[in-house]
Amino acid sequence: MTTGYRAAALSTEDGWTEVIDDGFIALVGPFDTRSDRGGTEVAVVCPDKHRNRRGIVQGGLVMTYAAPIHVGDVLRARPHTAPGTRSLLFMRTDLTVEDTLVATATGVFKPLRTAPLVEE
Repeated sequence: MTTGYRAAALSTEDGWTEVIDDGFIALVGPFDTRSDRGGTEVAVVCPDKHRNRRGIVQGGLVMTYAAPIHVGDVLRARPHTAPGTRSLLFMRTDLTVEDTLVATATGVFKPLRTAPLVEE
């Protein structure tokens, strides 16, 4: 049953169905899914539990969508910093299982001089 904040964004009338799972998805969800001729879509409305100490959505939630890794696999990240500017940092991370590249993440970040932390 879709309630509260989720009802406004992901309605069953638009084809969304909540993914019910007692594993990892229960910890980081709730996720919803819908399918059409264009493929399958997965969505999450980001509640407060997904925030980091700066009050924005934790990058780990974004990565949850990135790569299908099997239970028991050893996932390794190899971050690389590319030359940046005084106001921007450029990062790339290769994610591998054994010698197989399973995902690549890139990002552009703006360093914050003073970042207020969200008090818990």
